[in-house]
Amino acid sequence: MIGWLMNFSVCIPTLNARATWTELTAALENQTAIPEEIIVVDSESDDGTAELAERKGFRVVRIARRDFRHGATRQLAADMAAHGDFIVYLTQDAILANPERR
Repeated sequence: MIGWLMNFSVCIPTLNARATWTELTAALENQTAIPEEIIVVDSESDDGTAELAERKGFRVVRIARRDFRHGATRQLAADMAAHGDFIVYLTQDAILANPERR
């Protein structure tokens, strides 16, 4: 088993994620492995996604929709992430199945 005391960041690109936000954040908050930070890269959501993320205390980076690129947006988040051991990328509709770190 790898060491679970490692520092890590979670990065989530979003665009109008309100529909799954409550379920996503509840699953993140129930994890036994706690990220050092959660970075949300929001592409001009017009449903309040960025504001919901800020209320949770997540680090929010806003980009223009036209600037979203799958790889480049994730690299932007990686460049902004704390210098931890690794980064976990999630999509806005990825609901973690259980709180275990295995």
